Amino acid sequence: MEFTPGERATLKAVIEEYITTGEAAGSQAVARRLGDAVSSATVRNRMARLEALGVLSQPHTSAGRVPTDTGYRYYVDQLLAPAAPDPELVRQVAALLQRHQDIEPALQLTCRLLAELTHQASLASVPNWQEERVHYLAVTALDRHQVLLLLVGSSGRISHTLVTMSPVPDRPSLQVLSRRLNERFGGARLSEITPEALAAMARGLAADPAFCRQAAQSLRACSLGAKPFLCEGAANMLEHREFRDAQRMHAVMLLLDQEHPLRDLLDRATSQRSLLMIGQEFGHTALADCALVGRAYQAADGTTGAVAILGPKRMRYDLALASLNLVLGCLNRALWAAVGRP
Repeated sequence: MEFTPGERATLKAVIEEYITTGEAAGSQAVARRLGDAVSSATVRNRMARLEALGVLSQPHTSAGRVPTDTGYRYYVDQLLAPAAPDPELVRQVAALLQRHQDIEPALQLTCRLLAELTHQASLASVPNWQEERVHYLAVTALDRHQVLLLLVGSSGRISHTLVTMSPVPDRPSLQVLSRRLNERFGGARLSEITPEALAAMARGLAADPAFCRQAAQSLRACSLGAKPFLCEGAANMLEHREFRDAQRMHAVMLLLDQEHPLRDLLDRATSQRSLLMIGQEFGHTALADCALVGRAYQAADGTTGAVAILGPKRMRYDLALASLNLVLGCLNRALWAAVGRP
């Protein structure tokens, strides 16, 4: 799609006027944004041309113009200049995230910070437990028939579950079992801890086949109970006129309670490293008035996920992108630094 420099400037002015006011941009308002260097008549001609090209639309015959999904896409991809981060804000965000050694609290804080900085909803995918690597395993007697199986993942996440052993071995035997578990599975992915692998490890030890089956099932269940994604700031969407319609807002809120398609979008952002979706690009009616900007994160142990901002198409994309890059940079540094902590 080719535009003249004047058309590019006019498109940018129309979109930024609409983002600011929420009202269709008229030629006089656009001319003021262009510094009054261009007449209203010239602006009207340019807007008519941009409408013909499909990047602007006219809600009513006598109204100004509003951007189409294609117009928003061109604006973000071609016209938006990246904002420089505020050094003091970078310092503050980095200090907050450095206090969190575990990935889930760090992601929860990341979402909260993004919601506060952008006044939009923010999302984060939690890494799949089954792809996480084992940092530490321990088996401790709880009573005569049950032991506590403790797992610490490479990201710092902790899971514990009760497993039946009849009878429960003595303390020295359980210490040997814990040591062998760490020798065999330390650094392995959870998905590698199968009943067969546990049974092979436990040969000659006080661990019967029933324990091996239950332990493998319990470790596998870590991922089944995990939240598909975290969300903060959903109430911020009520501030935008696009979502003051009760039915429209209800549809978005219902979507936030579901695992799909938002989890799928976060997975796409993870695999593609970045993702921008606007309006009809979602292919979902509830998100037709929304936009999502997402970026991937990666911890030092290789676990990955994505963080995203969800809001109206009329969001401040410059603020969203700058905030996402700032907070995500601090999150990545915090996750990598956490690996070296005791």
